[in-house]
Amino acid sequence: MKNSKIRSIFLGILTLMCLASCVSRKSKNKPKTIIVKHRKFSNKSKIPLIENCKNDQTEECLKKTISNLILFEVKKRELNLLKDTLKIGIRINADGTTSVMENLTNNFALRKVAFDVLNSMDVIQPAYFESQKSYKTVSYFWYMIIENNTIVDEF
Repeated sequence: MKNSKIRSIFLGILTLMCLASCVSRKSKNKPKTIIVKHRKFSNKSKIPLIENCKNDQTEECLKKTISNLILFEVKKRELNLLKDTLKIGIRINADGTTSVMENLTNNFALRKVAFDVLNSMDVIQPAYFESQKSYKTVSYFWYMIIENNTIVDEF
């Protein structure tokens, strides 16, 4: 009788320990809550707002500003571009971040510069669609034709 009582107490304690272990494991596997801070944007145009285009908020100004950032970096790295064409594709996400969609050229050094510039851009205020009362992701594609370290055409 005494052994069966001790055995019952031992099994009860062992069961409680197993249950406690399961409960503690479950709490460790719970997904953590991530607090996301939403940025406040003032842009209310379908064209994303980049710093240099506050007074000329057009697609042309946006593209020209990005192209000029690339050309500025080309000159900073002292590259000599005689005749090069660069196809750029950039997505400006609803949260203001950018994603490179296309970066095509036969010149590896130019491709590297464009990649670095496009990936290092600060947050751009995204496009706002009044009909949906929200910011949306938009994409732009264009070509830069460069001769003697000067942009001669963009389309």
